[in-house]
This record gives sequence, C-alpha cells and structure tokens, in this order.
Amino acid sequence: MNVDEMRFRKTIRALREQQELREILGVQAGESMIDAAKRMRKELERLNKKVKRENPCNR
Repeated sequence: MNVDEMRFRKTIRALREQQELREILGVQAGESMIDAAKRMRKELERLNKKVKRENPCNR
C-alpha cells in the first residue's frame, strides 16, 4: 500500500466519521455541527431537568 492510498483511506474514514456525527447530532440544512451540538446539549439539559422533576426517587 503506497502513501497516496493510505492518505485516501484516512480521508474516507474521517469523512465517514463526520457523517456519522452529523446523523447523531441531527444537523439540519445550513447548520454547523457546533450549532447542532449546542442545540442537542440544550435539549438534553431540558430533558434531564424534566426527568429529575418527575422522578420520585430523587426526593
């Protein structure tokens, strides 16, 4: 395997990982991955507060 082939494989792997992240974060059209991550974090914090309020074991 030559150097160019190794670089190509590394690039393809990085692109696949980036695509997986986009799918996990639910990136919308025209939105950056950072904005999507911030949106996801806010949503998780909101859900976490909701669960804490509704969970009787936390009292």
